[in-house]
Amino acid sequence: MDINQAEKNIKRAWLLSAIAIPAFIASIYLSNIIKINLYLFMPWLFPGIFMLPELVIVSVLTFMVRKKNRVAAVLLLGVYILDRGFTYLWLYVFGTVFIIIWLCVTLIWGLIFIQGIRGTFAYHRLKGTMTSES
Repeated sequence: MDINQAEKNIKRAWLLSAIAIPAFIASIYLSNIIKINLYLFMPWLFPGIFMLPELVIVSVLTFMVRKKNRVAAVLLLGVYILDRGFTYLWLYVFGTVFIIIWLCVTLIWGLIFIQGIRGTFAYHRLKGTMTSES
């Protein structure tokens, strides 16, 4: 992986998280306005179950991933995995099709966050070799 690919992977991870934050807020208001159950939006929501505290944590981690922080990238994936685990337990009462859709979205998002982690580690490794060569 070269430095440009590492930066693209980092950008994908923080953009996905940054887009999910206003989408989450909009879905809360949309579910209240048109009286649709918020759980119908659950496959696409991140943060999900814990709402406000998780929203703040995800926002801070997203900003730190944008600044190419390796620890924040790993923590963002950890928060995502914990949230998806709790959401799965919460959604267990819904139908199989809903859970399959949720699982597909979860796997795609998880892969993007994993690529973000790989990108941050590669970025710092490549930056270190570029600095030592100079």
